Amino acid sequence: GGDGRWIANPQNCEDQSYDCNEGGGGGSDQEPPHLTVFSPTENGLYGDDSVQVNLEVDFPSDIFYNAGDGWRTVCRNCLSYNRPKFFDDGINNLVFKAVKLKNDLITERSVSFFIDSESPDFADLLPRRLQYSNGVFTVEITEEAQLTNTKLHYGILGDMRTLDLGNSCETGEDKLCTARVDLEDFDGTTKLQYQWEASDRVNTVFSSIVKDIKVDISTPLISDLEFNIEGSRVEFLIGVSENDIKVSLSDNGKPFRIICTDADLNDPCERALFFSDGHHEVIIKIEDKAKNFSQETVSFVI
Repeated sequence: GGDGRWIANPQNCEDQSYDCNEGGGGGSDQEPPHLTVFSPTENGLYGDDSVQVNLEVDFPSDIFYNAGDGWRTVCRNCLSYNRPKFFDDGINNLVFKAVKLKNDLITERSVSFFIDSESPDFADLLPRRLQYSNGVFTVEITEEAQLTNTKLHYGILGDMRTLDLGNSCETGEDKLCTARVDLEDFDGTTKLQYQWEASDRVNTVFSSIVKDIKVDISTPLISDLEFNIEGSRVEFLIGVSENDIKVSLSDNGKPFRIICTDADLNDPCERALFFSDGHHEVIIKIEDKAKNFSQETVSFVI
């Protein structure tokens, strides 16, 4: 070999006249290979599932690795290896093994690293384009379970602001992240922009599309509330302080049902409804397009 030593062929060891311990080149080699793993690095973070495997040994060896599912060949009769290999997302615990060809002695090296190659998908951004907002923003962030930071950017040209949510947002299907911001300074704005931003464990930053929305933080008011009872029939007249108001009603704790969809300042909600005999506690709720609402309660007996 390159160090001037060699090991006897094991077949010759059956011949007692052959000194297997001394060999024919100045003594047997009882040293294991020296294996150095340059990459992947211990506790490394990788943003791609293709990771460079870079290692070397000091004597020709067969090199293998085990990711928990059995030994796989890296290279045979080699001194070094430097090529990419694909690994799974998440934590990878690998064991590299070098088998020295000269004496079959083994050296193993363990390394653990983390891969996060998935890009988050920003789905169901609310409010939608040109809808109204009262300061509540929601987003569903899918296909990414390792976010370390989430931010909401919002504002108008020359006055952009950021809400840092840290790592408080859950990710995955049907998991909504909600941000609440004070939009008082932007009330009445017809083109407020907002955008979500998320960072993962490998510090890759992802951004949603930019959406333009309208701002309305004013609470609509019930300006007039009248009702007239005729037997089991009750006629309601509900005046409102804004345009495009939805009016709902809840009777004795039952779910709200919509009775008017577009009440206006000059066009109140007028509706006749039938009620069963007995006492009724009725909640009238009005809500604008930004989901600001107010409500009042009336009681009567049929």
